[in-house]
Amino acid sequence: MKKSIGFIGCGETANFHAEALLSLGVNIQSVFAYSKNSNNIKNFAKKFNISNKYYDIEDMLNSEKLDALWIVVPWNMNYKILKRVRKYNIPIFIEKPIACSNKEIAELNKLYENFQHHFQVGYNRRFYNFIPMLKEQLKNEDIKSIIIEAPESSSEDSTFNDNMVHANSSHLIDLIYYLFNSLRLEKTFIKDDKNYTAVLSLKGDIPVHFISSWNIHSNFSIKINAKNRIFHLKPIEKLTIYNSMEVKSLSPGNNIRSYVPCIESEHFCDDKFKPGFLNQAKYFIESIDNRNCDDIAASLDSSTKVIKICEEIIGR
Repeated sequence: MKKSIGFIGCGETANFHAEALLSLGVNIQSVFAYSKNSNNIKNFAKKFNISNKYYDIEDMLNSEKLDALWIVVPWNMNYKILKRVRKYNIPIFIEKPIACSNKEIAELNKLYENFQHHFQVGYNRRFYNFIPMLKEQLKNEDIKSIIIEAPESSSEDSTFNDNMVHANSSHLIDLIYYLFNSLRLEKTFIKDDKNYTAVLSLKGDIPVHFISSWNIHSNFSIKINAKNRIFHLKPIEKLTIYNSMEVKSLSPGNNIRSYVPCIESEHFCDDKFKPGFLNQAKYFIESIDNRNCDDIAASLDSSTKVIKICEEIIGR
């Protein structure tokens, strides 16, 4: 049976979500925006053929018979939106982060303590097509260390900067938590509000080095060093697996010995849609009626752990 979704939010990211949902045969029945003068809601409704436009959340939820809510608003509004929609007891997809402080997280956990429907947070990296293979292979690896690089770009908006680790770097923290089912902070080093370095660990005291030096010319990456192989996501949408090292000896005119990693395999994201969006949408839709018992999607519980780690890293 075709599912009917109500959108809260209609900006650029909401468009990416809607495209994935429509490809699955989902009916986007209604959309909410705060302003009647918003060009976003006009363009969104026209592009996705939505006739029911609302400027009051309660009005939409009281008027429409929806199977689920899809919340894609600016990250600093998530907490307030989640508080407003709780009483309607409807399955929820929400973009990350669900909140930007431990206080807000605690309130949401209490509010949703007895929530009986699927609640999914949009950490889409979990749904990259090569991630299931990577997670399975890592089970048999002797992991030595992990390096996370999150070179954020600062904004003129100080509020945005204050929560950038929660809003963006948390993707990488969540992915490590998902791949290894554990992560805790050991020590953090804060040079200033745009330079964070932290040492975290997995079960077995495996070190995880988190480095976030803002505005440097580098890419987001995760490097997992195992005994016999290296798993390198750089950018996160590409996985390269190395299994040995080629040593290039000295030769006439070349007095520097070089060491070149040997590639075992390369894996890329499907880019028909924004990476991960199709798979996460499919998972959510299937979970509306059949609440999946596995841990593929980020839940309120796992997202709480990730945000708490983000708070610890920035010393809040």
